[in-house]
Amino acid sequence: MKTKAPVVIDLAQLQARLHTKRADPVFHDDPRYAEFRERYGADLCAFAEEVFGVELDPETRKAYLNASKPGTRMVLSDVLDMREARFPPVALWAMLFHPCNEVVVIAPRNELHRCHWRAYMKVAKGAHGWLGKHLRITQSGIRTEAGYLGPRISFRTATNHSPENLAGMSGHQMLFLVEGAARIGDQCIQVLHASLREPMVSEVLALSCFTVVQTSPQVAH
Repeated sequence: MKTKAPVVIDLAQLQARLHTKRADPVFHDDPRYAEFRERYGADLCAFAEEVFGVELDPETRKAYLNASKPGTRMVLSDVLDMREARFPPVALWAMLFHPCNEVVVIAPRNELHRCHWRAYMKVAKGAHGWLGKHLRITQSGIRTEAGYLGPRISFRTATNHSPENLAGMSGHQMLFLVEGAARIGDQCIQVLHASLREPMVSEVLALSCFTVVQTSPQVAH
């Protein structure tokens, strides 16, 4: 019976490689991030228009302005268009500039999550492609080099027939973005409300299609 030759590992050479290879910094440490934050950190609408190339109508602009206020914990869109999601700019903006938030995008169909995925990939390959070095974009959401310990966007699918899909999410820094809320169902919305640990202080109807749920700005980061 033939035997394979033993593999000889040069430990000194391996150790040298390990010491010379440097991991990419997280996006906060990227020298381009400071200017990026200065431009967009306080302006979600500009971020949506210039980074995502979204044309905001007055209704969506007003909704985005409400969504970007401190204390926002849930934004619901009643619009259900499988070809276009409403919240990719909101989710990525919250992840990049408010990393304490855990952003969860909830939709009744996976098609809307795929819309998010395509929008993020377009940004990662566009004029701000340097972000692609730091973001791990998958079909289940976005992570950074820090994995589950760092800022992230997660996707969940749920309807009234499966409110249990939303169980286990709670915390002081949750941000729920609900696409097609009318199709999600009341049971799922109740589960999301119960997941918010802070008491709600307002539920703002931003014109006809969006609802923004806010808690006290004093507990927001």
